[in-house]
Amino acid sequence: MPVFSKFKKQLYDKLLIGNNLEILCEKLHVCIVAILLTQNIPITFYRYTFTQFPLYLTWVNIAEISTYTFSLILFYKGKRELSIFVTAFGIPIIFIYLLFFSGLNIALVFSKSFWFLLCFKLIYIIILRRKITRYLYIIFCLSLYFIPGAIITYSYPEDLIKIIQILTLILIPYIISTFVEIQDTQISNLHSNLKLRLQEKLVLAIKLKNKNEELITFSHIMSHDLKSPLHAIISFSNLIKSGNNFSSAEQEKYFTYIEKSAISMSMLIDDLLIYSKIEAQQSELKLVKLNTIIEEVSSNFQFELIENNLMLNVSDLPLIKGDKLMLKTLFHNLISNSIKYQPKEKLSHRPTISISHQENSNNHFVFLEDNGIGIKETYISNLFVPFKRFHSDKEYEGTGLGLSICRQVMDKHGGSIELKSTSENGSLFKIIFPKK
Repeated sequence: MPVFSKFKKQLYDKLLIGNNLEILCEKLHVCIVAILLTQNIPITFYRYTFTQFPLYLTWVNIAEISTYTFSLILFYKGKRELSIFVTAFGIPIIFIYLLFFSGLNIALVFSKSFWFLLCFKLIYIIILRRKITRYLYIIFCLSLYFIPGAIITYSYPEDLIKIIQILTLILIPYIISTFVEIQDTQISNLHSNLKLRLQEKLVLAIKLKNKNEELITFSHIMSHDLKSPLHAIISFSNLIKSGNNFSSAEQEKYFTYIEKSAISMSMLIDDLLIYSKIEAQQSELKLVKLNTIIEEVSSNFQFELIENNLMLNVSDLPLIKGDKLMLKTLFHNLISNSIKYQPKEKLSHRPTISISHQENSNNHFVFLEDNGIGIKETYISNLFVPFKRFHSDKEYEGTGLGLSICRQVMDKHGGSIELKSTSENGSLFKIIFPKK
C-alpha cells in the first residue's frame, strides 16, 4: 500500500499539478492520449485475432495507435503544442477518410463513429488554448465530418435536428473553455501584480531594515555624544556648588536649575534610546516567568522599599512567551510611575502596588494597581502618546515616554495595555498577553 500511495502521489504531481492553465491542459492531453493508446493496443490485437470483425477496423485502430504514439514522441521532444495539434486534427482526419474515401457505407460508419468522435472533439475544444485554433478546429470537424455525415445519414428533418444537437453540444465546452481561459488570464494578471508588489515590499523591507540599523547606530552615537557634555555640566556644577560660598541663595538656585535641567536631559536621552531600540528591535519570544521578571525589577527599587516603606504585593503570575529585556522595561516603567505619582501632602501615606493575574481561554490578564494620585479624565485619551506630560517638573519629574514605551513593548508581544480604572485613590492598569 505505501508503494502504491507513493506512485499515486508521483503520478498526481506529474500529471495534475501545474503553474497555469496551459500546462494543465498539456498534461491532460498526455493523460488522454496515454489512455486511448493503452486501450487501443489490446482492442487492435483482439479485432485482428477474431475474424468476425471487419479488417478495416483493425487498420483504423493501427492508424489511431500511430497517431497517439507520434503525438507522445513530439510531446517528449518538447514540441507540446504540435503534439496537441497532431492528436486533435489527426484522429478526425482518420474518420473523415473512413467516412468518405474508404468506399464503406457512410451511414454505417457515421453511426458507429459518431459518439466517439463527438466526445473526442468536445474534450479537445477545452484542451486547445488559442481562440483562433478552437474556431478552426470546430469549423474543420463540422464542415468535413459532422454536417455532411448527418445530411447523408439522416433524412429531413432528422438531419437538421442532429445538426442542431451537435452544434449545441459543441457550444457547451466552447463556453466552458472560454470562461476558464478568461478566469485564468485574470488570475495570471493578479498573480503577476501580487508578485510585483511582493518584490516591491521586499525591497522596501530591506531598505527599512537598513534604515532601522542606521537609526540604532545613530541613536547610540548621539546618546553618547550628547550625554558626555551633560555629565560634564552636572559634574562641574556640583564642583562649583561644593567649592564656592554663594553671595546669595539665588545664585545657588541657578546652579541647581542647571544641574536639574542637565539630569532631565540625560533622562530624556536614555528614554529616547530605549524607545528607538524597542521600535527597531526584533523580539525574541521565549518562555518567561513573570514573577522572576518582577523580582529582578524590584531590586532597582530597594531604596523605596526600605526608606519610603513601599509595599509591593505580587501574586502568582503566569508563564508566558515574551522578550525578557522588554518585559523588564515594561514593569520597571509601570512600577516607577506608581512610585513617582504618590500624594506628597499625606505624610503618613504608604505607597502600595499590587500585581495580580487572571486568565481565560485566549489571554493572560495582569493587573497592576497602585494607591497614587490617579489620572485626571482629561488626560486619559493621551495617556500612551509619546512626550505627553501632565505635570510640571516641579511637581513630578519625567520625560513623557514611560507609558508609550510600555505600549510599544506590548505591541511587540501581540498584546495590549490599557487603563482599566482611575480615581484620586489610585489607578489600575490591565496588561493583556495572548496565549497563542
